[in-house]
Amino acid sequence: MPTTVSLHPTTPYFRAGGPAQFAMTIDTDHRIEVHEAYIRLIIWEGATNRIRDRWTVLDERCVVADRGVIPIGSTTFSATFQIPATCPPTHDTRPGFVVATATAVVAKRRPWRRWDTEQAVVVRRVSNGPVVGVRSQQRSQSGLLAVDLRSNRLTVGEPVVGWLRWSPRSDRNVMVTMQLASASRLPGDASKAQLWHERRFSVPPGEHDRTVPWAFDMPADLPPSYESASHTRDWRLVVRGPGESVTVPLEIIDAMMPSTTRGLGAEELGAGLSPLLPHGWEAVPDAVVVPSHGILWPAVRRDEGASEIVIGALHADSEPLRLYARVTTPSLGLGLRVVPSSPLRELFVSDVEVGVRDWDRRYRVSARDEAGAAAHLAAWIGELTSLPPLVAWDDTHLAFSRAFGWGESEDLRPLASELVRVARAHGPKAPGAGPYR
Repeated sequence: MPTTVSLHPTTPYFRAGGPAQFAMTIDTDHRIEVHEAYIRLIIWEGATNRIRDRWTVLDERCVVADRGVIPIGSTTFSATFQIPATCPPTHDTRPGFVVATATAVVAKRRPWRRWDTEQAVVVRRVSNGPVVGVRSQQRSQSGLLAVDLRSNRLTVGEPVVGWLRWSPRSDRNVMVTMQLASASRLPGDASKAQLWHERRFSVPPGEHDRTVPWAFDMPADLPPSYESASHTRDWRLVVRGPGESVTVPLEIIDAMMPSTTRGLGAEELGAGLSPLLPHGWEAVPDAVVVPSHGILWPAVRRDEGASEIVIGALHADSEPLRLYARVTTPSLGLGLRVVPSSPLRELFVSDVEVGVRDWDRRYRVSARDEAGAAAHLAAWIGELTSLPPLVAWDDTHLAFSRAFGWGESEDLRPLASELVRVARAHGPKAPGAGPYR
């Protein structure tokens, strides 16, 4: 067989400030008297294609064999480099680029011969601590357009979630455009903007101060915010309505390690929802407001007779991401309202007692028809034990929610099946409900 040289990084990407390890393998069918074998790592950045606008971040060579003999078969050498903590993340999204390459070289004399191979390297600037979002509220100069962003610190691939408020009165729908754009500052204080994502939202007609939720998925290939020796990349969200505009500065952070991220994970939850789509579920096209809770995105829905089921990712202000499920049914006619209770509330406020001690301690129940509500709840409490914790229950809705973290992998099909069962059985003809009890 011919002599071959291969080079492999030990991990898919390396962290700025951390070690970079490589393995070089030489396969040959004859002995080779090598003059030198080495691995070289080069990281360089630039603002333009001109040589004078390029800077070398790292250029190191590690000799793994010096004037030795490579035996027949497969021989592996390893090398470790230290990446500077100031190294920007690699990307090739012009203007501005950061490129890292590793090269393995085997050279011999008498007769002279050289074998080499090159491998692209990915460097990420990964935070060692949690990413804590900061809510951002911005208004246009006249105050007629306002944008409320759940967080202006976002991780690459994370959904962008918020609200917008349009104050002027309108008799027709008002189209509002949102643009996710980057600004690259180049040498000589030159700046170049680049549009990465655009989305249009419709504000319904009406009187003053209409509030509309919005959400969209950030492209997964965005370069994060950073500052390097040759250029700087900043991010902004630009919202434009008729005669009004708002610009919200953003900080976009490189992809996080799962164990260091707080309150994110909509991408993983969205992947868990995808298997439901071929089985009677459909994706919800726009963000959904959950009163007193937050915004639901992404989400899927399903009609089950006269009932509707929704499952999705719940984004609440300054709270970690949660899994949220809701079943909407025809009205029970009981005037029912069930909310989580507290020891203080239980001490001073009387409510409808169901007769199940743990339930009566955890939830506060009120109803117009107290006897009917108690009978209905007593018949159903045992049927909900396989679902996430209950967060709200009234004549037309049952809502369930629990925490969901970044990197969590879960099959949501059992949950979907349980919700379908509840939707089919719950309603005005359910046990203990209204005139049917």
